[in-house]
Amino acid sequence: FVAANRDTIDYLRYFSRAYVFSASLSPVVCAAVLAGLDVLENEPEVHAALSDNCAYFADRLRSIGLEADGLTAIFSLPVPVATDVRAAAHDLHQRGLFVNHVEAPAVAISDQRFRISVSALHTRDDIDRLTEALDDVWDRHVRPYLDSSDQTARHDLEDGALDAFEGGF
Repeated sequence: FVAANRDTIDYLRYFSRAYVFSASLSPVVCAAVLAGLDVLENEPEVHAALSDNCAYFADRLRSIGLEADGLTAIFSLPVPVATDVRAAAHDLHQRGLFVNHVEAPAVAISDQRFRISVSALHTRDDIDRLTEALDDVWDRHVRPYLDSSDQTARHDLEDGALDAFEGGF
């Protein structure tokens, strides 16, 4: 509740986070959430399968030299600054794998990454296929930009390498 003059109220209406992001959930979204809770309660094998898949994928990622803990179904795989994350994502897509990528300007160029979601319905073969593809794509698009001594991302780009990102988007 705000009591103010018309200009202040108009300003708050168009620029206030509380106003912009306030919306009630639709009945369909509420029904989907309730159905999801019913599945968790009545079908514990679904959660067990998801947990198993997360642990398996984390093990497979570690086997190819990538960091992963498997505590959640969402795996974040950061890439070095010089990586063309869009080309790497396209390479995965050409192999029949849809993998979300987060690139600048949605995030800082130093925070670009792949974001992979594992489900209870993925099979071990699915996970193995993805891991093999990631290993190959990492060889082609990511590992060339890693420091060979410690496998961390290098940020020592030549001058001008980020010219396209200077001055905002």
